[in-house]
Amino acid sequence: MKKPTVRINTGEKVLLEEFVKWHPNRQWARTLPIEEYKAKLKGRKSGTVQAVNTPIGQFQAMRDACKALGISNPTLRKYIHNEAYPEYSFVDSSNLISKHIVKKLLVTGKKRTSTPIGVFNSKIDAARAHGLTKGQFERLMQREPKNYFYLSDNINQRKRICKS
Repeated sequence: MKKPTVRINTGEKVLLEEFVKWHPNRQWARTLPIEEYKAKLKGRKSGTVQAVNTPIGQFQAMRDACKALGISNPTLRKYIHNEAYPEYSFVDSSNLISKHIVKKLLVTGKKRTSTPIGVFNSKIDAARAHGLTKGQFERLMQREPKNYFYLSDNINQRKRICKS
């Protein structure tokens, strides 16, 4: 006796017992008529980049805007879709801030580092003064956050949190 099969939209046949093991979304997508399936794929937005207008400028992609603003993607989407924030919107891709400007917005410079023997301009300078490699010094900072930490006067730095 022949085993039951299901014809999927690519034209091939799949055994029913295998088809039942598939996730429901996969089953639904594979059983659509081929024209409807192609239309669904054509309208999909994954892979397209949406330009965004924000209070600090226009960006080529939401990812770049999120990095520059310091917010998450869902939060930025809420701002864009909320009429209370007219300065946030999707825009066409002309006159956009390029990626190298986004990197400049994110650069914080050297992080001043405090240790028991003094304050240093960077983590590498502090590591050299202690006779350690950068990796060893990073582990030391993680083990002893009360003695080894970044100073909070740097731009975009989170404040140091120590357990008392």
